[in-house]
Amino acid sequence: MSLRDHLRPFVLFGCLTLAFASPGRAWGPTGHMLTAQIAYDRLQPQTRAEVDRLIAVLADEEPKFDHFVPASNWMDEIRRLGWRAFDYWHFTNPPYNPEGLPSVRPSHRHDIVWAIGQAVDTLQNPDTPDVQKAWMLRVLDHLVGDLHQPLHSINRYTHRLPDGDRGGNLFAVKLPPRDDGGYVPDNLHAYWDGTAGLFPWLRRGQAWKRKIGSMARQVRTRVPAPQGIEKDLDPKRWAEESYRLAIEVVYQGIEEGGVPSQAYQARAQAVIEERLALGGYRLAAILEYAFNPPREAR
Repeated sequence: MSLRDHLRPFVLFGCLTLAFASPGRAWGPTGHMLTAQIAYDRLQPQTRAEVDRLIAVLADEEPKFDHFVPASNWMDEIRRLGWRAFDYWHFTNPPYNPEGLPSVRPSHRHDIVWAIGQAVDTLQNPDTPDVQKAWMLRVLDHLVGDLHQPLHSINRYTHRLPDGDRGGNLFAVKLPPRDDGGYVPDNLHAYWDGTAGLFPWLRRGQAWKRKIGSMARQVRTRVPAPQGIEKDLDPKRWAEESYRLAIEVVYQGIEEGGVPSQAYQARAQAVIEERLALGGYRLAAILEYAFNPPREAR
């Protein structure tokens, strides 16, 4: 049976809801790999061995990833290859209505919080075949990172955008061209995805092996793991945390169509570094829980 046959139920569900999904990106490749590396470095040996084993199950499937760290970009890569059925899983979109519009859409039920729960349940189920566990491991690897990008947990409604700004994707910003001619974000969501210039935009391949490890160590040094992080396992609370940050930080001090000021960039980078670190610590914790659930949860 092929991978697509194993995933047919997921595809059918996703196709039913795709027409209503807001388009969205995620942390860029650098952000996702940093979160994954921080998590991987914290795993207990037996958990890391199981992660490595399941990553290998799909290592020869396109898009090809043979390690947990670059596999954090797998969900974005399958979208690039045309698998758009899971777009809803990348975000939650509770409304932010600062201008008091009389009607706004509620958040969709089958969102990123729901999908993370499905991934954990799949990994904990002893009867689930390895190919499906391997797929859901890659889902979890990506989505915990996404949930810590504040603009993946909000949809801002205004009179200009009565259907919402799709997590900042329709909130234009202006940035100068890069000296190397590389990609320059033109909206607020993409600006935060690119870590507001805090880290370079790395692609998959061998570059991550040379750079991500040292970058992750720097992040862990500047943002140590909070006490009790191993018990911080509620993705709904993580989403609420991101929602508050989006309102209190992301949308403050910047105008639509404007240039991010140095002060705004500094605030953004500080929040982004903290979110990348917390995403990594929490990803490690939820993986430990998924592969080694407490006896009462079995």
